[in-house]
Amino acid sequence: MTTVSAGSMLAIDGGHPVRTRPWPTYDKGDAFISAEDEAAVVAAIQEHRFFRYDDRPLDQTYTGRLERRLCEMFGTRHALACTSGTTAIALALLALDLPPSSPVACPAFTFPATPSAILLAGHRPVLVECDENLHLDVTDLARVLDQGVKAAVVVHMRGYASDMPAIMALARARGVPVVEDAVPALGATLHGRHLGTFGDFGAFSTQSDKSLNTGEGGFLLTDDTDAYARAVVFSGAYEGRLQRHFPDGDCGVDDLAYPIFGVRMDEIRAALAGSLLDRLPRRLALHQRNHDHAVAGLSLVPGITLRRPVAEGAYLGEALIFRLPGATAAECSWFARALHAEGIEGRALGDPRRVNVRAFWHWRFLLGPDQDQARARLPATARYVAEAIDIPMSANLSLADCDDLVAAVTKVAAAFGGLMSRPACPAHSGGYDRGNGVLLDLASARSGVSLAWWDDQKRRSTRRLERFRLLPLTCGCLDQTPAESPTGGSPGVRTSPNPPSPEPPTAGIGHRFRSCSPTSAPAAVTRRNGGRNGSASPVSLPAVHRIRERALSLSRTSYPRMCGTSSDGCRIYRGSTRHPTWPTAPHRYGPSRDCPAWARPRSPCTPRICSAPSIRMASCSPTCAVRMSIRCRPVR
Repeated sequence: MTTVSAGSMLAIDGGHPVRTRPWPTYDKGDAFISAEDEAAVVAAIQEHRFFRYDDRPLDQTYTGRLERRLCEMFGTRHALACTSGTTAIALALLALDLPPSSPVACPAFTFPATPSAILLAGHRPVLVECDENLHLDVTDLARVLDQGVKAAVVVHMRGYASDMPAIMALARARGVPVVEDAVPALGATLHGRHLGTFGDFGAFSTQSDKSLNTGEGGFLLTDDTDAYARAVVFSGAYEGRLQRHFPDGDCGVDDLAYPIFGVRMDEIRAALAGSLLDRLPRRLALHQRNHDHAVAGLSLVPGITLRRPVAEGAYLGEALIFRLPGATAAECSWFARALHAEGIEGRALGDPRRVNVRAFWHWRFLLGPDQDQARARLPATARYVAEAIDIPMSANLSLADCDDLVAAVTKVAAAFGGLMSRPACPAHSGGYDRGNGVLLDLASARSGVSLAWWDDQKRRSTRRLERFRLLPLTCGCLDQTPAESPTGGSPGVRTSPNPPSPEPPTAGIGHRFRSCSPTSAPAAVTRRNGGRNGSASPVSLPAVHRIRERALSLSRTSYPRMCGTSSDGCRIYRGSTRHPTWPTAPHRYGPSRDCPAWARPRSPCTPRICSAPSIRMASCSPTCAVRMSIRCRPVR
């Protein structure tokens, strides 16, 4: 098992990663396939019969045999192979023969293909909240059902079962049909029963990261013969081909009364899927083994909350999800990037830097361009999704790989928890403000290492950056100069006339604390120009950009914006806030004891104001939060 000492430096900070081998994912070629599976595909190609409805009887085609085997595996009466999980959901909704533009409920935490399939079937998606474990909220579903929805699409998202007994009880009491979106849960069970067999229809996918991987593809299951016949016609059975699915008699459905959408599965994919079915039980067992091993190792890690299934074993195991309760989306983004640096392919579902379409506020096709308004409509789901970290779990992982995952998450969580537990400045009692925090960018702050390490790095870099020196900026909440406090604050400190006000998190990573309203910008941006007595001179904004780029080129590391220490020895940081009064807001130091040695001017330290340009970059690279800081000049 991989072991990591408590004081290990994070790989994102230049330390050694937990693993250097790539984390296996489907988009990097990871596939659970055998030589027999490849031979089945070659045989189908060599037969030169790629169309499922050629002159052969249905039971002699690869697609027909696959459908029969699926019925045997799941214990259903009918199965229909098609081109994708999305089309399977759409076919199911079309086969239900609902009135056009009917409201159809679906969870807000799902892949956008779910509401897209509802739209494809000509209906209107109605989003339902999710609970803290990212399962469909049954209470909110009851509220939506009472508002008159005509059907519900229930998603077993990321392979975790929804509470189907409770959901079906609600739906049956109201006469609402249910389609199970079991696309991400092929093979998972709940109380010994396969997911996808509880509702009126079950929709599945055989896309690349699913339990059966044919690149693209899907199928649907049902016991409703009439609805099945309609779905067959919609999928593309024309000129009497519908009757091949009912060799014992007429199905009673007019195949000319419905449109044909041509979403049939081809013979090559059916041949591959049929072969993969032979090894599906082995793959499902490996998924659960790996998932259970990782969960056991992470169960006692502080600061993370593992996603819990609705019942024991009611999950596929293809993904591991945990939340960072109370963390902002940007902090979760840093956590995921830190995991990636350790060699684990984790992703923050609510990452503000990298769009993840599982976060519903990105669905402009459904909710419009205003993401804040979209989140306000479903606040619980928005919160839980923003806190979630998702790690794909390949069936090809070994237990040693799972140990690497546990070690990496433990290592990053320890660093992350240490940051959040550090004391705040005297202006904020009781630690960091977790509700109204503004982020300090840890991509530049490198907060996984100790503050002492940063002090040492700053001293080492002083000579290299003597001319273009990157001095960290002051904390906005220390807008203070020596004076008697008119508001009853600490003796000798005058608080800012503009008290701290909450701001939304910015696209940074790491520490959080209360932000301050910016004051007026200084008349000129100045820098240390190497003149006598450390004189300062005006610098144009393009020059500031050039200076900044030159400074970055001289230094191979970026530094935390530390303004110094307060009178009680507490280190203070400035968050990467994008102030509306660009380019800068003045930040005042206190007396000399409040400043670190490397931030003091050569002349005796007196109360002074620091003109700190805050250069707004077009992208959020790790260097975007490193800002040029200039020589402090005495307050007039």
